[in-house]
Amino acid sequence: MRVSIVVPPAANPDWPSMGAEVIAAVSRRAGHDTTVHYAQLLQPKGDSLEEFSISTAGLYSPTYFGQSVPQFAQELAAAVHADLRVLRPQLGDAGIAPPDYMTKRYIRAMNAARDVVRRAVVEILDDSPDVVGFSITLDVQKMPAAAIARGLREKGFSGRLVAGGSAMDGRSPLAFLRTFTEFDAVLVGEADESWVSCLDRINAGRTDLAGIPGILCRKGSTVLVGPPERPPEDLDGCATPDYRDYIRQYEASEWSQDGGSVLVLESSRSCWWGARSRCTFCAIDSRTRPYRTKSSDRTIAELRKLWVTYSPRVVLYTDSIFPYSYREDHLARLAEDSRSDCWSLFYETKSTVPRRTIARFACAGVREVQPGIESFSTRTLRHMRKGATALQQVNFLKWCSAYGVHAGYGLIAGTPGETAEDLRQVLSVLRAIEHLDAPEQLNWLLLFQTSDYYEQRDSYGFQDVQPLEAERLAYQAPESVLQDLVSMYRYTLPSHRDPEYLAAFRAVEEWIAAHHSSARAPSLTADDCGDCILIIRRALNGAQSLTAVADAAELFLLRECAEVRSLPGLIRNGPYDSDALLTAAERLVTAGLMLVDGTWMLALPIPVDAEASVDAAWPAHITQPKRKEECPS
Repeated sequence: MRVSIVVPPAANPDWPSMGAEVIAAVSRRAGHDTTVHYAQLLQPKGDSLEEFSISTAGLYSPTYFGQSVPQFAQELAAAVHADLRVLRPQLGDAGIAPPDYMTKRYIRAMNAARDVVRRAVVEILDDSPDVVGFSITLDVQKMPAAAIARGLREKGFSGRLVAGGSAMDGRSPLAFLRTFTEFDAVLVGEADESWVSCLDRINAGRTDLAGIPGILCRKGSTVLVGPPERPPEDLDGCATPDYRDYIRQYEASEWSQDGGSVLVLESSRSCWWGARSRCTFCAIDSRTRPYRTKSSDRTIAELRKLWVTYSPRVVLYTDSIFPYSYREDHLARLAEDSRSDCWSLFYETKSTVPRRTIARFACAGVREVQPGIESFSTRTLRHMRKGATALQQVNFLKWCSAYGVHAGYGLIAGTPGETAEDLRQVLSVLRAIEHLDAPEQLNWLLLFQTSDYYEQRDSYGFQDVQPLEAERLAYQAPESVLQDLVSMYRYTLPSHRDPEYLAAFRAVEEWIAAHHSSARAPSLTADDCGDCILIIRRALNGAQSLTAVADAAELFLLRECAEVRSLPGLIRNGPYDSDALLTAAERLVTAGLMLVDGTWMLALPIPVDAEASVDAAWPAHITQPKRKEECPS
């Protein structure tokens, strides 16, 4: 049987879809001739069709509904304008693009979207598939997927159309199937097993897909809901992705670039922190998705095979969080590999990872990370249930900079209970750590359907919770269905419309923008000379200075607080009392060399002699990694 897997537009064209590739590998392992079609690579560069924004679904609505583009573009512009006034209250009307400007852009983008759908339909039908599966990992891909599905039906395709992917979670699958009648079924959850059962029934000529765990299917005008799917317990038994389809299509597209591709792997599913203390804003439902990891053997074997086959520029792991069990032996095995000088791995990670583990990241070839920082206010972090403090997060960034591991992250504002003073604290920390990786942006809190904030929205004080006007226009579904179909909602929190709070928000936002617009790279390093510590500083404004710290108490703090330390611990282990340490700490804070949060302290300069291979401090049973190999050009 011939199977086509479609990755709808609106996904990032720079890397493939892990979910689509795993499902394709499952199909091939079951004996089906399977091709993955990347409609995202049909998107033209420019005019932001590839952007993830609240208008994306609406760009494909005229194609799906057969509506006039100019009229719909004007309506979409008005809807987006109304949403932005609620979602980004700090902007004010003057800070939002005028509807006329939006309309012109949307007309161009809608015409481009129509062309993408047309080309995708032609490419899919050229494969003469019996079954077409849509891997929908982002909410904004639902309408593009539906537009392609309608295009296939209009061209006479009579085979099965099945949707699945991580965006099919919560109450969304049932609403999706009721809204888009082109589809025969929706796979809920991870679908490693349900997809095989689905294909087996279709291949056997059976029209009834009812009763398969994790499948919702259509029977006449009724939607039948199967029993819950069982996520695979042993990830080592899951299929390994094969990226030949993506590589072929990527290299033939206008998105191709020199320097190799970005490919994706996974070493775990769900979130081990969420299983212990779920973050209040998080959309990952770890209650129904237990945390599981692949064995180190399997993860390393997949990486080596991928590297030998494709030599990608970056290997992006899709894990929600770096596996805690990998911090020693697994990282050491990667570091021992002669290719780890060459590859560049990416992981999302908890922001409390200590110095030693970050040094091991660097030795193992983990060169990019996305820490879940979210805020530099300990009070706000407590509201979020992050299990982290502001200083722990600064410590993470400090040692990433020391060992050459880039940290890309964003900040969240708008958490229930957060105050203007909390945001001023964030700004104070940012000014003190300008020499470290800065946040990429400050985002307002998003309210997701499967988050604790949404489920307990009344108790948290959220008001006027409803779908976006842009999505109400895009989907044109009854309100009761729309509430379930979308995964994100607009809302108001009265306390966050306060002028003082909005002013603090804008101050943080402006600092981040100024930092990224600067051509200079600030630095703050420390050279310990024994009787003094030389501080070498290059500020964001270009000013440079060299100062010597010689005061005994200050030297003690700078050395002892290389990582976060508590005042009681410093008193127990040192020659100074509380008054002497607090006085010295105050001087260091004033000099921009230390941060203090309650009774916790952290020195900010990066030691000039920091070396990952030494600071990794591998356990005694692990051989000191040795390697060297020429990297492929």
